[in-house]
Amino acid sequence: MVTGSSMEIIRQRLFIEHDSLNQKQITVEYTIRSKLPELKNIFLNYDKFLPSLIIQDENNSIIPLMSSKDIEILYTYHIENSKGIEKSHLENELKEIQDQKKHIIWISLKDEPLLEDQIKTFRLTYLPQLGNVKNPEIFIKINKQNFPVYYSLFSPNSFDFEKPHFTILKNDKIETVDKPPEHIEVYNSYQSMSLRVRNEIDYDFGLTYSLTATATSKILTKTNAGFLCMLPIVYFLVINQSISGFELFLERKIEIGLFVIAASLILPNLQPDHDVRRTLMMWYLLPTIFGLLMVFF
Repeated sequence: MVTGSSMEIIRQRLFIEHDSLNQKQITVEYTIRSKLPELKNIFLNYDKFLPSLIIQDENNSIIPLMSSKDIEILYTYHIENSKGIEKSHLENELKEIQDQKKHIIWISLKDEPLLEDQIKTFRLTYLPQLGNVKNPEIFIKINKQNFPVYYSLFSPNSFDFEKPHFTILKNDKIETVDKPPEHIEVYNSYQSMSLRVRNEIDYDFGLTYSLTATATSKILTKTNAGFLCMLPIVYFLVINQSISGFELFLERKIEIGLFVIAASLILPNLQPDHDVRRTLMMWYLLPTIFGLLMVFF
């Protein structure tokens, strides 16, 4: 039951792929070394349930995952054959599992056990719960480990990462900084961000980031909204400055105002990307207001 005495985690990599603003897929990759003559079982502790979990090895073969019922039977067996502090510890762990406070992932390697010092890489892929659409910021808690951890984050199409900031949880004090703390390296590229967390780090920290539409995805919306704003602006300039030569324009003010309103309502729906449309829809609010002013004033 003690994973640390049966194997060594050499490296951990996490891949966070945002399919949309509020949905992502997470892949956790472990590279391990066996410390037993035959390693047949791997136990991993998680503090939350991993929905739609799939486990694969480096050959993309699916590795069997034991059920929660099997885990309870295993714990019950060890409790019946234990005494004293060890028994009490196992009973507390079993209660946490039954209360959904702890989730044990039991990976079976009985068909192909690892020999001593043999190295194997396997991946856990799952879909976490939907994010909060109203909160644009995403928070990831990163716990200190005695092995290096690598994070690779990928934004959805037409989006990129805003500059992240870090929340350091050290000596019961919380500090938020924009610059990566010591032993943490950050690499940014187009629509992706990578972190290397070295094993020298001796504290937990949090990474907070958000996603923003790229300049390319914004340009059409900005151009359309700018053009629609120009028509009411020209109208109000002509009225206030008494500029001649725009009599026909003034006579058609209601039609032009209705055109601006209609275009402001229709154009956002022509954006094929739902997330871009929802994010940039506010750009059309100003021309809509200007159009209403043209019609009623």
